[in-house]
Amino acid sequence: MKPQYAKIPSQKAAPYQYVQFHKMSGCAYEWYSDVFECSDISDLQTITIFGIEDGEMIFTKDIDVLCDGDEFSTYADIVFIFDISETVSETQFQDSAAFALNSLSQFGIGIDTRVRVAVFSVYGDKKGSASQVSNLSTPDYDSLRSIINGIYSPDASSSGTGQKGLFQALNRTMNQYFKLSGYRNGIHNLIVYITTNSIPDQDAIGIASDIISSGNYSIVAISYQG
Repeated sequence: MKPQYAKIPSQKAAPYQYVQFHKMSGCAYEWYSDVFECSDISDLQTITIFGIEDGEMIFTKDIDVLCDGDEFSTYADIVFIFDISETVSETQFQDSAAFALNSLSQFGIGIDTRVRVAVFSVYGDKKGSASQVSNLSTPDYDSLRSIINGIYSPDASSSGTGQKGLFQALNRTMNQYFKLSGYRNGIHNLIVYITTNSIPDQDAIGIASDIISSGNYSIVAISYQG
């Protein structure tokens, strides 16, 4: 069974919104959808899923869901660090980039909004460096999308395995000049490292431990198809 997209009641001008399903190989959940908004709070609404059965027959399935109505104001500074070493194919990078962008698509992104985002990329050990692609003053979601989609460079696939440059990227997140680009105290400050099966070296593990202990950031590592 391959779900392809869903039709959801909309609270905007169009009566429905449509979201696409994406296959997430190697994870507990095989499919995930784009982010969507509930049209009616605390009322049942019907979501229609369209897809293809294993026998190539088209199917539809209606699911009744309930939004609980709780609203949260999210303030966060998020630093994405993407592994672009030889262990990450361009297709895998594109999938992980889509995951990151989909997760942020419903938030206001920018220096004057609640969620600020910075981006780093880390090459393999033949090149051994990290690049700060953008700081926390990324102006808006469209700019962020262009930045992330442009990270994977022609020399990434030949940069070797390993992630010695991860130490460099983590160290820069603590740099005072980097923080002056928009880091805020007293809110959620998060570093998200996205890789496949690269293993951080002891230098990276050590500074990550120091960062967490300092309370400057929480750190999440996501192994995509690892």
